[in-house]
Amino acid sequence: RRPEIADAIAARPSPASISRILAEAEAFYLSKVKRSWVPGYLATRRFGPEIMTQWHIGYAPAGWTTLTDHLRKLGHDGAAIQAAGLARRSSRGTLIDHFRDRVMLAIRTEDGTIAGFIGRAHPDAEPRVPKYLNSPETVAFTKGDLLFGLHETRLALNDGAVPVIVEGPFDAIAVTSADPARYAGLAPSGTALTTRQAA
Repeated sequence: RRPEIADAIAARPSPASISRILAEAEAFYLSKVKRSWVPGYLATRRFGPEIMTQWHIGYAPAGWTTLTDHLRKLGHDGAAIQAAGLARRSSRGTLIDHFRDRVMLAIRTEDGTIAGFIGRAHPDAEPRVPKYLNSPETVAFTKGDLLFGLHETRLALNDGAVPVIVEGPFDAIAVTSADPARYAGLAPSGTALTTRQAA
């Protein structure tokens, strides 16, 4: 039986399974960052190693199925990987990674659970390549519900830091890093600010 057929008839993955896959994807991205172009790119934005660690910045390798192959080796089937928003079907029907050759940032719920990712393309990527790519909407991720940076700044917000809404995730990181006790950078990640995000 072909893997694609087996994947199609696999049981619908549970929210707990999706959460585990997303966490394992983040661990994979983090393991790839040091030997990538990401540290050099972040340095041009004046983000050092401590920012990389604090914000769990990773790297999605350029291969077509690098993450998918890794997750399959951990025991996850293609249906679950696709349901987590980490892979999609190619024009030939094979499963390929959703994020390739990108700086990777997790979008978390307020309690810190990973809901999805934002991937930033290489600065020299072709114009047709979108600069930012979000996870597709899944059972875990509804883009209009979440703000990038809310989990990371929640304690400062509780202590009176001023929320600053900016366009992109690196802007949010820059605002927070400028004075973490006074400002909390938050980004809607490519959407107009929704009432759910404001709440």
